[in-house]
Amino acid sequence: QILDILFDLLEEEKRKTLLCKVDQDIAEILAQILDSKKEKPTKAVSQRKLIEEWKDLWGEWENIVDEVGNEEGQYIYQEHHWEEPEFASDDMFEDLDTVAAKMWPYLEKIHKLVEKDKIFEEALSEIEDGIDAYPEWMGANYDSCSAGTEVTRCLIYWNWLHSKSVEDFLKNIIKIENCFRYIELDAEGFVQAFLSIPENTQQEIYTYIADNKKKSAWRERINSAHSPWGKVYHEFSKIFQPEEYLEHCRELIHENWQYGLPLIQDCLKKDDYQSAEKIYEKTISGFIHPMNGKEWVVEETLLISALYGSSYKPEAKILELFKGWIEATKRLNLKDKEAVLKIQKAIYQSPYDWDKIAKVAKQIRNPFCIANLLDQWKNFILKRTSIDINQNESLKNCWIGWLLDAALDETKDSAWFSEQIKGWLDSLSKKAEEFTKQRLLISILTQDLLKISGLQKEYPCLWNAIHNPYRNQNADQIRMGWLQKMEGEKHFPALLESWKQNISKMVPDPAHSSAHYEYHATWLAASRELNPPVFQKILNEWKVAYKRRKNLWQDLKKIGIE
Repeated sequence: QILDILFDLLEEEKRKTLLCKVDQDIAEILAQILDSKKEKPTKAVSQRKLIEEWKDLWGEWENIVDEVGNEEGQYIYQEHHWEEPEFASDDMFEDLDTVAAKMWPYLEKIHKLVEKDKIFEEALSEIEDGIDAYPEWMGANYDSCSAGTEVTRCLIYWNWLHSKSVEDFLKNIIKIENCFRYIELDAEGFVQAFLSIPENTQQEIYTYIADNKKKSAWRERINSAHSPWGKVYHEFSKIFQPEEYLEHCRELIHENWQYGLPLIQDCLKKDDYQSAEKIYEKTISGFIHPMNGKEWVVEETLLISALYGSSYKPEAKILELFKGWIEATKRLNLKDKEAVLKIQKAIYQSPYDWDKIAKVAKQIRNPFCIANLLDQWKNFILKRTSIDINQNESLKNCWIGWLLDAALDETKDSAWFSEQIKGWLDSLSKKAEEFTKQRLLISILTQDLLKISGLQKEYPCLWNAIHNPYRNQNADQIRMGWLQKMEGEKHFPALLESWKQNISKMVPDPAHSSAHYEYHATWLAASRELNPPVFQKILNEWKVAYKRRKNLWQDLKKIGIE
């Protein structure tokens, strides 16, 4: 201590002079003492700075949480003043995730300097208290909310840093999962936290779960592809026990289709194409949402018909699976199944490309094995082209269906198509109710023929009334291409005559509107263009029945009708 005081009193230059004059061994000892004295205050300053920065981050966290429970706070969402306000938990946790991401690099350094081992659980409990503070009519405590990826990652990793053993750690996490009333841990953050733990501890965790997986509680946790515990076990078994990993994939392929990919790779490595072929089907079946509990069978149901929703982009991985599956059937000499897969792949990849699908279909030697799938494809095209067909199955026998038949069957030429469409147009002229029932199919044909023949400018009002700019442009182009091949434009005069005869039924009655009449004005203009006497009759009727509807006459005036 006396030496410490004496050295502290000496200036830097005098210390150096002293060290030069004493024995070399003594000088080295004194230099080490002086260096150690320099390091201690530096370390202390570094720790103080670390704690201050940690407190600042918690200050940011608390500023966010302070808003929870405030009816007029930052995390209250109300789109319109007449709607009930809602607690925007996603926005709040998104902001907390930003703070937690900044906390993550501090966890390893700060955990020994902070005594609170339950700091994150307590912070989340405080949020739940804030949720309870909202009035009951807001319903904030009726819905669960996700803690966010970064928040979950920090919470789990912090618990690992403060746990005495693997068993202690796992029991703590299970306890935390069950302790919250509204907050659920984020699955991605859950897995990321476990994968951030050192590998030797990961192996201990895997061994513990594997030893206990037959117990009902653990079996329930890991036997689900959607459970965070199941995902952790899946990732760890991939690292530490590949055979168990493949078995886990096999058990849960129905829940996560991507679990089939490593199984297929394993079969192909062993040249086991028979097993691979079965797994290909299970994998793609898992990709589809369950259809009334029925398993997808490739020969029976078109893949795109089984998928929910009409607008989608083909998944690259599914196309690769089809490619590999086709190769497997070739190796096994399953010719009919190979044909089925080729048509399934073509339709899934390009459902609106008639030419591509027709080309694949014509290359198949046994057309009977794909006939059912082609019928389903035609229905798919029809229903996504016209809502009329969705509402009335009897309309499937229509001009679009005949075009599809012509695309698939070379014996059905333009003469055959003309015969079909002439009969249809004759029935429309004779039966006014059919024209009304099939108005969308008629409008699509008219739009196509106006484009093909370049007559939009001759009939601008009719074009404005029927044109739909939101249609699938690629599908429209392919359909119009086939309409040209079948010489469809020569039927335009007969179609136009049907419009003239039935236009009065297409003009909507203003009685069913109260403020906006642009739609009514558009169709009235079309009637003036196609059948002036009918137009004048309707206009005269409106002048009597709706003379006080100011907005109607303003909208008509905009297009030159008074």
